[in-house]
Amino acid sequence: MRKLAILLSVTILSCGPSETEIQNRIDQAVSEATSTDVESTTTSISSNTTIYKEIGLCVQYVKEISDVAGEFGITIYAMGLQIDEWYEGNKTSRESKVVAGMLNTIKNNSLTRLNAEVNNLIPDSKNTLNYKKWVQITENINKAMELLIYGFENSDVDYISQGNSLLTVINKDFNLLPNIYNCEN
Repeated sequence: MRKLAILLSVTILSCGPSETEIQNRIDQAVSEATSTDVESTTTSISSNTTIYKEIGLCVQYVKEISDVAGEFGITIYAMGLQIDEWYEGNKTSRESKVVAGMLNTIKNNSLTRLNAEVNNLIPDSKNTLNYKKWVQITENINKAMELLIYGFENSDVDYISQGNSLLTVINKDFNLLPNIYNCEN
C-alpha cells in the first residue's frame, strides 16, 4: 500500500503545473510587459521595433522561467515527500533502498527536465542575475540529490541529513529570487 502511495504521488507530481497555471502566468507577464511599454513608444519605427523585440524576448524568458519554476516545485516537493516518508517510517535498510529508487526516478524524470530547462534559458542584460541564481539553485538540487541517493543506498544518516539540509537552503534561495515578471525595465 505504501509503495502504491509513493508511486502514485510521484506519478501525479511528474505531471507539472497545469496548462491553466502556465497560461495565467504568461498572460500576467504579457499584460505587465505591454501595459506601459506600448504606450510610451511614439518616436520612430526603429525604436518601436526594438521595444517590441525586447518585450517579446522578455515575455519569452518569463514563460521559460515559469516552466522552470513549475519543474522546480515538482522536483523539490517530490524529494521532500520521500524524505518525510522515510523519517516517519522505521528507517530500515529496505525502506532506504525504496526511497533511493524513488529518488532515482525523480532524478531521471523531473530533475532531468529541470536541468534541461535551465540550460536552455538564454539570459540577456536584464535577467542575468536571475539566470545565474537558477543555475546555482539547479546545481544545489543536483548536489542534494546525489547526497540523498548515496545516503539512502548506503543507509548513511549523515548524507541524508546533509541532503535534507541542502534542500532547506535551496527553498530559501528560491524565495529570494528577483522578480521574474518585470519586463518594463
